[in-house]
Amino acid sequence: MAANAIQEVLTTTDLNDPDRIRAILTQVRVGIEQALVGAGHSIAMTRASSYFSKSYLASEKSSGIDYYLFVRDLLDDYDNRSSELVKRLRSVAAKLFRAGNVELSFTGTGEDLKRYLNAAGTLGLPKGRGDDALVVPEPEARNEAFVVPSNVSYTGTFANGQDLGLEFSGAWKVASRALSYDYLWNEVRVKGGAYGCGFRCSPAMRMMFYTYRDPNIDASLERMGQAAAWLRSWDPTDEDLVGYIVSTVAGIDAPVKPRALARRLDIGRYCDRDPELRRRTRDEILRTTADDVRALADGVQAFRESLGRCVFANADMIAASQIDWDVVELLGQAE
Repeated sequence: MAANAIQEVLTTTDLNDPDRIRAILTQVRVGIEQALVGAGHSIAMTRASSYFSKSYLASEKSSGIDYYLFVRDLLDDYDNRSSELVKRLRSVAAKLFRAGNVELSFTGTGEDLKRYLNAAGTLGLPKGRGDDALVVPEPEARNEAFVVPSNVSYTGTFANGQDLGLEFSGAWKVASRALSYDYLWNEVRVKGGAYGCGFRCSPAMRMMFYTYRDPNIDASLERMGQAAAWLRSWDPTDEDLVGYIVSTVAGIDAPVKPRALARRLDIGRYCDRDPELRRRTRDEILRTTADDVRALADGVQAFRESLGRCVFANADMIAASQIDWDVVELLGQAE
C-alpha cells in the first residue's frame, strides 16, 4: 500500500552504505551536468531568481548550482568525507522525519482518503519537531557567469516586482506573451539567432527574461533592455490583441493531469495563495486592452534598472562579454 511504502522510505532507508550513496550522488552529478548543457535556460532562471527570492535561494541549496558544487566537491574527496557524510545524513533525517515536520499531499476521492489515513496513522514517525529550524540567508543581486562546455549560451535575468512596488494583474500575462512572441521572437530569435527566448511574470511579481541556445550574450541582454520602449509603443490590431488574449486564457484553461493539479494546489497552499487568484486573473486577461499593456512599460523599465543576471556559456563567450561577470568554472571548455 502507498502508506506502507511512504513509511518504509521515511523510517527504514539505509543511510549507512557509503558505496550506495556514492552511486546515487554520481547519478545526481551526471544528471545536473546534462541539464546544464541541454536546459541551461531553466537553471539560469532559477539561479537568477535566487538573487531576490528566499524560496529560490533555498532551492539552489537543495537542487540547483550550489547543490551541484557541493556534490561535485564531495565526490572529488569522497573517501575522506564519506564517514562524516553518513553521520550528517542520519542527523538530518532524524530532525526532518518527525510528525511535526512532515506534510503529505493526497490526491483521490474522499473514501480513498479515509482508507489512506486509517492505514497511514502517524507513519511511524516520532512526535514533535526537530530542534533546528532552517534559516535562509538574505538574497543578494549578482552577475554570475558559469563556464560550461557549450557553443551557445543560456541567459536568465530576474527582478522582484514587489520590491519595485509593482502589482500583479492579468494584463501582465498578456504583456508577457506579446513580449515573448512579438518583440523577443523577432529581435533575439530571428535577428539574434537564439533558438528560444521569452519573458515571464508570476503572480508573485517575479519577472524574468531568458534566452535558450543563444549565440550572443551582450546583444541579447541589450535587446532585453529595450523591451520597455517597445512595449510602450505597442500598437496591435484588434485581431492581434484578441489572439494574444485568447492564447493567454488558453494557457490558464488547459486541462492538467491529477498529479499536476495536486502540485498546483500544494504550491498555492504553501505560498498562501488566494484560491480565487486563477479566476480573477482569467477575468482580468479577458478585459485587457492595449492601453493596459502599454501602461506596464514603466514596470519593465524598472526591471532593467534593478536586476540580477546569470549566464551559462563557454569561457571564450564569457571573456568576450563586456559585462563585469563573476565567473565560476563548472564544466570546462567545449571540445
